[in-house]
Amino acid sequence: MGYLLSAAGECFYHYLKINHRATLICNNLYFARSLIKKNA
Repeated sequence: MGYLLSAAGECFYHYLKINHRATLICNNLYFARSLIKKNA
């Protein structure tokens, strides 16, 4: 049981690491879009 949990945690950790850059890009796009809406 403990082994399964740690394996799942490991996979989740790698998933987060891989998608960290994508998350940053999404946040930046969202931020830019809200700025554009404010200025329009």
